[in-house]
Amino acid sequence: MGGAGPERAERLLAAGSLSAGFEQLHTTLSSAPDQSGAVRKVVETFLADLGDGKSPCEVLETDEWVHDRKDDPPELAEPIAAVADEVPERVLACAREQAKADQLTEASATYEQFLDRFGDHKKVRTARNEQYDVGTAIQRAEALAALTGNSYCEDPVPYRGAPAYAGSDPHKAWWFGIPESRTLPSGWEARDIDEAELVVCLHDAGRGSYQATCQYTAEDALLTARFHAWKFRITAYSLRTGKAMERYTTEIGDPCPEFYFFDAGDNTPTVTSGADDKSFWSMFDRFQ
Repeated sequence: MGGAGPERAERLLAAGSLSAGFEQLHTTLSSAPDQSGAVRKVVETFLADLGDGKSPCEVLETDEWVHDRKDDPPELAEPIAAVADEVPERVLACAREQAKADQLTEASATYEQFLDRFGDHKKVRTARNEQYDVGTAIQRAEALAALTGNSYCEDPVPYRGAPAYAGSDPHKAWWFGIPESRTLPSGWEARDIDEAELVVCLHDAGRGSYQATCQYTAEDALLTARFHAWKFRITAYSLRTGKAMERYTTEIGDPCPEFYFFDAGDNTPTVTSGADDKSFWSMFDRFQ
C-alpha cells in the first residue's frame, strides 16, 4: 500500500495528466514522507522518458508546464532543475523542425518563445538569425501570393529578400496593367520574385486632356475629330519595402494620324490618341 501513491502518479503522468500526476506526488509527500525517494524516482523517470521517441515539438507544452513550476518541494524541484539545460535545446530544435516543414508562422512563434524564455542562452544570436530568415520566408510567401493573385496593387506587402532598387537601369519589375498589345523592352521584366526590384501598377485612365482638332476628307465631305491624350495612373513600389517610390498620372498620345476611320453617322467624334511603343515606354522614365 505504501507505494500506491507514486505508482498512481506514474500512471497519471504517463497518460499526460500532468496536473493530476504532480498533485498526487504532493499528496504522497504530505501523507507518506517516507516515500520521498519513490516520489523523486517517479519525477526522474518521467523527465528521462519525456523526449524518448518523440519529436521536440511533441513535448514542447509539457516542457514549458513542468519547468515553469514554482514552490515545488526538493523531491520534485531538484530533478526538474537537473535537466533544465535540455529544455532550451528542445525548444530550438522544435523551431527548426517547424521551419524545415515549412510551418513558418509556427516556427517564428517558437523562436520567439526561445528568445523570451532563454535570453541568456549561448545560442540566442543563432536563434535570432534563424528567426529572421523564417520571417523573410514568410514575407516572400505573402508577397508571392499577392503578386500571383493580382492583389498587390490594392494591398502591397514588403519582401525584404528582394533585391534593392539600386544600380544602373534597367530595373527588373513585376508589371500589372500592361495592355496585351504592348511589349516591354528586354530586361524590364522579372522572371521571378527573387529578381524583381519593383512592382509597377499601370491603370488605364482613358481619355485625358484635349490635344487637337483634326480634319479629314472623305468622298468630298469634310469630317472633324477631336483628339485627347491617353491618360494613365502609375505607381511603382519597391518590392523590398512594399512602399510606393513613384506615384503619378501622365498622358501620352500622338493626335491627328494620317488616316482616321469614322464610324457611320459620327462625323465629329471625340477620341483618344494612339501612341507608339517609344511613347508608351517613356511613361516609365522616372524609374527605369
